[in-house]
Amino acid sequence: MPSHILFHTMGIPVHVTLAGNNSSSQQHAVRETLYAVFDAWDKRFSRFRLDSELHYINEHSGSSIPVSLEMFSVLVRCRELSLETNGVFDASVGAYLAAAGYGLPNHYILPKKVPTYKDMVLDETTHTVTCARGQVLEPAGIVKGMAIDAAGQTLMESKSGWMINAGGDILTHGPFNIDNNEWRVGIQHPQIPNAIVTVVGVRNEAIATSGTYAVVFRSNAFLSHHQVAMHEGVSTKDSISVTVIAPSAQKADEYASIGILLGKDKGTAYLDRHRVPYLFIGMDGVVTKNGLFMERERPLT
Repeated sequence: MPSHILFHTMGIPVHVTLAGNNSSSQQHAVRETLYAVFDAWDKRFSRFRLDSELHYINEHSGSSIPVSLEMFSVLVRCRELSLETNGVFDASVGAYLAAAGYGLPNHYILPKKVPTYKDMVLDETTHTVTCARGQVLEPAGIVKGMAIDAAGQTLMESKSGWMINAGGDILTHGPFNIDNNEWRVGIQHPQIPNAIVTVVGVRNEAIATSGTYAVVFRSNAFLSHHQVAMHEGVSTKDSISVTVIAPSAQKADEYASIGILLGKDKGTAYLDRHRVPYLFIGMDGVVTKNGLFMERERPLT
């Protein structure tokens, strides 16, 4: 019988399923190890924690700040994705979110000219980051996937299969059991509680979903939700959610984030170029998926 481990960190529930037989002491050890991994990522990259490294950077915008190798690597990757998407994806989105009252810094006022990735200086020699004054970084679009991959690395020596589900983003490894070589994952409908859109089979792969429904600003003049296309400075409008399948949680997180920010037409074209299985759900409820995704679909029963 599979074992189930539950805990809460990074502002999300984490559900770990271990295939095979695992003693209580083994389950406890896994829980402690995984919690420590996620908590370390949260302490470094959370915009909601006063003690995080990211908060320190945001509080000292305009100054050159020495940062950890982990932080520097994440910001380099964010800049690469910004260049690739012509600024649609941009970790500087934290300015819009903070101005809407979503996360630190508190009482933040949006500048007339919002700094972008072009205003962030990364010095590879000194491992320092210099943000423009008023620039607020939020790399959450890729950090959760990286944290899941890091957690998965601690389980790689396990002889049995496992699945990590962190707030709906999933990483799988090995078989579910001796009779079923793949994990069956239900894709939840973003608007209908307990409704499943479809089921997919995965093994040694990740699934990530980016949605506009998780964080909603009902009384904000310029944002309706937290998925903000930085080149326009507005919330995306044509999709409720984008679900993708990729070899790692980081790549799945990146693809899902970029897909929803680009919108259905440009997003599907981008993911098709990268041969990524995807499922878009539009604001009108219309489902769009490519052949690569349909190949992974399994019966609902």
